[in-house]
Amino acid sequence: MYLCPNYNQNFFNNMKKILLSLFVLCLCISGLKAQQKFYPQINKVTIFSSTAQIEKSLEVFLVKGYNEIKLSGNSSKLNTQSIQFNSSKDFVITDFSPYIQLVKSNQKQEDKLTDQEKARVKIIKDSIELLKDRRKAIKDKKQILDKERTTLTNIKEIDSPQQADSIIDLKEALEYFEVKTVEISKLLYDLSLTDIELKNQIRKLNDDLKIILQDDEQGDKLSKEEFYIKLNLYAKNEVKTTINYKYNVSGIEWTPIYDIKFSSLNKPAVFLLKAEFQQETGEDWNDVSIVFSTEEQSSNIMPVDLKPMVYKKIMPGERPKTVATVSTVDDIIATVGGVSDNDGGTTRGEGSMVTYVNGVAKKGSVTIPKQAIAEVQVDLGGTRASQAECGKRITNEDIEKMSANTVDAIIADVGKINLSEDLPTIREVEKPKYEIITENASSGIATNNNLLTQEYIVKMKYSIKSGEKSKIIPLEEKNTKVNYKYFSIPKKEKVVYLSALFPSWEELGLANARANLYIDDKYVNSANINTNQTADTLKLFVGREKKIAIDRKVIKGKPIEVNRKGTELEQVINVKVIIKNNNNSQVDIKIDDQIPISNSEKITITKGELSGANYNEKTGLLFWETSLKPLESKTFTFSYTCKYPKDVILPLD
Repeated sequence: MYLCPNYNQNFFNNMKKILLSLFVLCLCISGLKAQQKFYPQINKVTIFSSTAQIEKSLEVFLVKGYNEIKLSGNSSKLNTQSIQFNSSKDFVITDFSPYIQLVKSNQKQEDKLTDQEKARVKIIKDSIELLKDRRKAIKDKKQILDKERTTLTNIKEIDSPQQADSIIDLKEALEYFEVKTVEISKLLYDLSLTDIELKNQIRKLNDDLKIILQDDEQGDKLSKEEFYIKLNLYAKNEVKTTINYKYNVSGIEWTPIYDIKFSSLNKPAVFLLKAEFQQETGEDWNDVSIVFSTEEQSSNIMPVDLKPMVYKKIMPGERPKTVATVSTVDDIIATVGGVSDNDGGTTRGEGSMVTYVNGVAKKGSVTIPKQAIAEVQVDLGGTRASQAECGKRITNEDIEKMSANTVDAIIADVGKINLSEDLPTIREVEKPKYEIITENASSGIATNNNLLTQEYIVKMKYSIKSGEKSKIIPLEEKNTKVNYKYFSIPKKEKVVYLSALFPSWEELGLANARANLYIDDKYVNSANINTNQTADTLKLFVGREKKIAIDRKVIKGKPIEVNRKGTELEQVINVKVIIKNNNNSQVDIKIDDQIPISNSEKITITKGELSGANYNEKTGLLFWETSLKPLESKTFTFSYTCKYPKDVILPLD
């Protein structure tokens, strides 16, 4: 076959153009970023008190040069500042940017329905939309009627009848106003009833929809927000690699709970730690490893510093901001003759002034920025006079009023019963009022930061959907030695309680939590575990012991007069405590009681026989520690003598 030379030349020219175009296209493609979109899976979740750290991984193929990857499906409650990526020798992260994206909701449950159920769902949804349209029409109609009623009210003859042209016009206007008002009110009432009925129908249809969809339907929310992370990478060569990243989310709530099990056979106590957990992060967790942590993540933590504190005299016309009480004059050293400079610059104390700065007493004057100062009023001698009374002369009438109200100001505080109050002497009332000036504390967030954080690794993987009901997940089980001790306060309650003592509790690594207590697998009580203590032994109150009986009897002697005037009485009080062990085993028990104490010279308390009790003279508290054999009973007695004014009634028991 013969081809002409021109044809061959044209063919080769066209082929050159095509090859050149392909070469240019390849160069352009190699210079562009390779764009990929992925939905990484969650591998691990570390759960804190109110947040969680999500860890994800993704296998990707990177082309040589620049790559752009979109990481999708991240929680809408993501904390963008917490995003972290792994470092790798396969690529370099040039930059990343998180942003919110609106996506369609997952309606997997509806996809599982049969054709008949899907048709039913469609009918219900269409009916709900029609009812919503009717409610909207009713709302529009009610707005029109409201405007009509407002216009009707503003009719000239109705608004200003004295300006009406004639009585006839006014009468007609009033009749028209009455008829239209009644008509509009009736229409509005009927529309409201119809709207309520439509609302109930919509609620019923939504309930039917939830039943069909097994409560997985998201209702009207046909879309949801997710965080997308656009990630730019540079790879020197084509490579298949793994991208790991993590971020923190809110919407977490977990509470540690202990089941503490005791045995009547004196076996070690069992501590079973469980986590009551719920997540509402907007992101479902599928087959993930979970770690629970007692760490509390905080931000903007600022320490609170001590600020200068100064005492000064309150001048007439000054009004303190807050009030504090100081029991006696000896409790403070205050300024005398100090003055306040109110020129808006500083506050100064001068003259014979004693100023406390950082706990050091200094005479003379000290300057403190006024804007950093808060004033606190202090009562001296147990009395606070009003500003109008400050410096007021005490008259004879005032003295008589004070004396009439006193048994010379005797106070008896027993079981929170105040019989009377100490009244100040005339000398105390004449003392001036003083105030404490102290700088406001630094603003900040108060936190409890534990240096030791306990982590609990869940052995099996879990799938937890966002918004599901709370789950209770077992974490760990530990055994520990336990000692039992009974105690009773028969003055308050004639009941014996059982307490469990854990001498090695620090080795358990406990968390602050609620505990359910069981004896031989039977629930008996609940308690709170508090690990923020310095005691060597952890004590938990288990419950009441019905097989140990206790009783307390008070025998009061007849009051007798002890002075010639007959104004002072003396009375002897005897207390008897009887306890019996009805168990078939020996028990150890502690019994608490008390003798009243007095801080008034008018009342004196003298202790008598105590039956070997441990007694604290400062507090008046006493106790016995004893052991009781099976069916054994013991009696403890103590007594005290009280001298007091005749016209005072004291609760002596």
